[in-house]
Amino acid sequence: MSLRRWIVLLVLATLGVIAIFSFLRSAPPEVPFGKVSREDLVSTLITNGQVEPRQSAEIRSAGSGRVATILVKQGDPLRAGEPLLQFDAGEAQARIHDAEATLRSAEARLRQLRAGGPPKARAELDASIEAARLEQRAAKREAEALGRLVEQKAATPEELRRQEAEVARLQARIEGLERQRGTMVSPADSAEAQSAVELARTALGEARRIAGQRNVHSPIGGVLYEFAVQPGAWLNPGDLVGRVGDLRTVRLSVYVDEPELGKLQIGQPVTIGWDAKPGRKWTGKVNQLPTRVQAFGTRQVGEVICLIDNPDRELLPGTNVNVEIETARVAKALVVPKQALRRRLGVDGVWKLSGSSIHWQPIETGISNLTSAQVEKGLGEGDSVVLTNDRELREGMEVKPVYP
Repeated sequence: MSLRRWIVLLVLATLGVIAIFSFLRSAPPEVPFGKVSREDLVSTLITNGQVEPRQSAEIRSAGSGRVATILVKQGDPLRAGEPLLQFDAGEAQARIHDAEATLRSAEARLRQLRAGGPPKARAELDASIEAARLEQRAAKREAEALGRLVEQKAATPEELRRQEAEVARLQARIEGLERQRGTMVSPADSAEAQSAVELARTALGEARRIAGQRNVHSPIGGVLYEFAVQPGAWLNPGDLVGRVGDLRTVRLSVYVDEPELGKLQIGQPVTIGWDAKPGRKWTGKVNQLPTRVQAFGTRQVGEVICLIDNPDRELLPGTNVNVEIETARVAKALVVPKQALRRRLGVDGVWKLSGSSIHWQPIETGISNLTSAQVEKGLGEGDSVVLTNDRELREGMEVKPVYP
């Protein structure tokens, strides 16, 4: 092939490339578009929460003792008053015997004090009083004899006075011993002994009551969702035995960020899911709105209480669940894909297709969900709007629409 022909071919090829490049540069770019349509739009608030029984009660031991028999296990349904465990009867009987012995001792001491004091001390004092009386009677007889001798001038008046003084001394001794016997038991001693008897009787009654209640019972009906007592364990009065709750309807605590609280109302539908049971859903309603806003980590939140139906009792206390609260619903709403929403100069809007070019269209929106937003003003059904696009867009730009 001649050199001239090669040159001609090279020139033609170059011109072809230039022509193709020019055509491509002048062709409008492809841009993804979506359509404005009508659909039932539901706005939801998505968060998480924790399940607790709607009604629950702690089960505590009324008495003390060693656990002999366990009658239930965690997760069992219980009736109100149903027994959970039994104490060792031998230990309860031993407490009764000890209380009876204490009462007998207290009653014996009270009888002793009412009789005048300890028997030995009382007997010794009575013997001293009787001896003084015998001595006094002998002294009186001698005084009477001296009186007759004085009349007969056979004894002196001085001898008679000395004997009468001895009779008076013995009388004073007798009276002193009798006062001593009266003070062997003080009113305080009697009151203390009476109080000891009453306390011993109370303790015996309590021991008998506890022995008659060998079982620990459930205060309400429900599911025993916490129970960790083992046979042989020692329980004291007030010790926690377990927790029982009615799980047919559970209480759900949900923490909602402060800016979202204004969307919530009592009675709004709630749907929850649990990762442990994929695909399973439970429903309920908002029951109580927050009474205050509190710090929760770096967030300011309010605690929202929901009531959830749990007919099969599958939701367990302490379960962490995923929560959707329906905050609004609009039937046949005019909606635009959220991907189309933009903000220019502080105004919300979209790039709308008009013919083969795009134009900025301000809009007003209402409720929204994860993918769509309600259009209240600015667009009509069937309008085409630009979706997310990395290309720089401008007013009046020619584009080639591409729809999904």
